[in-house]
Amino acid sequence: KKCTPCDRDKKEYQNEEGATYCKICSRGKVHEGAMVCEGLGCKEESLVKIELSENPFLFSETAAGETLIIPCNPEKLSEVGDKIYRHCVYDEEQYTAYWGIPNFAMCP
Repeated sequence: KKCTPCDRDKKEYQNEEGATYCKICSRGKVHEGAMVCEGLGCKEESLVKIELSENPFLFSETAAGETLIIPCNPEKLSEVGDKIYRHCVYDEEQYTAYWGIPNFAMCP
């Protein structure tokens, strides 16, 4: 059976030799040759919100389209408390990911 080449413009790729189907790279870029899907995400970032803490809030690397949740008070990780939510926005047209605005207002 002859395989149909994957269409990079349709975000199709295949990295398994002999496969008879294409995979879809839903949140990433397909490189030349349609063999690699590079996932997109937001890089680690720290922000200082001096009204809340002298220490920076660390937002770890997060996949595109996902929301990261961190505690308002990093010193009390085991306690249930107020949380900061920050979404890693996926821009489908530009094939990019970027951090949204964190909701620091949720912290007392």
